[in-house]
Amino acid sequence: MKRPITTLERFWRKVDKSGEHWLWTARIDDWGYGRIEINRVNECAHRIAWLLTNGEIPKGMCVCHKCDITSCVRPEHLFLGTDQDNTDDKWRKGRAHTKLTDKEVKEIIVKLRIGYTQSTIAEIYGVAQQTVSEINTGRAWNGVIT
Repeated sequence: MKRPITTLERFWRKVDKSGEHWLWTARIDDWGYGRIEINRVNECAHRIAWLLTNGEIPKGMCVCHKCDITSCVRPEHLFLGTDQDNTDDKWRKGRAHTKLTDKEVKEIIVKLRIGYTQSTIAEIYGVAQQTVSEINTGRAWNGVIT
């Protein structure tokens, strides 16, 4: 009788380790992050790579990419940090550019208040839903007053 495949085996079978970056070869989300379902929960592949290699991720911590390749799950290319560490890292590396003006951010805030969905707003302004979420939570553009 053949033994069942473990989560560890299933995970690493979906990784191309042929280059410097170990790239996730299964489902990729709209932001380029690998995704895997484990115990009926949709998880980020890089977070699972960290868990499988280093153990638990402390509450409130992010698993960040040193290499900035969102589909990379190579443990040596990952590090733990807070949301602020992750944002600071983006700015330091020049990845936090935006095409939204203060006026557009104010419009987005109004649309959020009157019930537009984040997805609809993202489509209207040509940005990722995550960008709208960061405006909504105050993690981005929190200095804009409406």
